[in-house]
Amino acid sequence: SQALEILFEGGSGWVLDFQNEGGQERAVHGNLKLDGHYSSPAFDLGVWKTGAWNEMRLVRCNDGKARLFLNGRELGQMLDTLVGSPAPIFRAVGLGARLSEKPF
Repeated sequence: SQALEILFEGGSGWVLDFQNEGGQERAVHGNLKLDGHYSSPAFDLGVWKTGAWNEMRLVRCNDGKARLFLNGRELGQMLDTLVGSPAPIFRAVGLGARLSEKPF
């Protein structure tokens, strides 16, 4: 399995799933992970740019809600139990990924 996970303490966050086609990872779909378990429904990753830089923005509100944006589009799945949670962890499972805090 190839995945990029953006997880908060307790194992909740977003998981972006990929397939390797011709040496490049193509985004297939995304799922929320709640308390360490995958949930449904899946969300669309159609704005993913294969072989190019992609911009992800994590927005956290004072009320504990968090939203993830990919290339300017909200992924449509919000988390709402993050009051006081530390910064998320980014994990690339079976996937070569480079992360930057600022756009290139």
